[in-house]
Amino acid sequence: MMQNLIVGKKTISFNGCMAQLFTFTSSAATELVLVNAMAFDRSILKIQGSEGKSRAFSTCYSPLVVVGLYYSTITYTYIQPPSGYSLDKDKMVSELYTLVIPVLNPLIYSLRDKEVKMAFTKILTFCKRDSY
Repeated sequence: MMQNLIVGKKTISFNGCMAQLFTFTSSAATELVLVNAMAFDRSILKIQGSEGKSRAFSTCYSPLVVVGLYYSTITYTYIQPPSGYSLDKDKMVSELYTLVIPVLNPLIYSLRDKEVKMAFTKILTFCKRDSY
């Protein structure tokens, strides 16, 4: 690498590029998870009652789900073995990334509302009852 800086060669191999991409993505994801976990842990330690702790968890849970879905699709898209490549799988992941996650994002955030939770529970109960 130092040789490339001195010589003036400005290219990088595909494997080197993938290693940099992996390092950057995993570092960013790890940092986001750790910062969120530290903020969650700090807010939980300050709260005394179980109701307050439950409320803090429900506040932090929604963003964690969205970020987890987002980064899992990115990880699958860019870090997959070439032997297991399938165009159908690629299409499915890109649809999940571009369609499903943006649609689920408002739903996940609205599940913090008690009325939406009750309506969603009724729908699930109705669907579960019809499946028997």
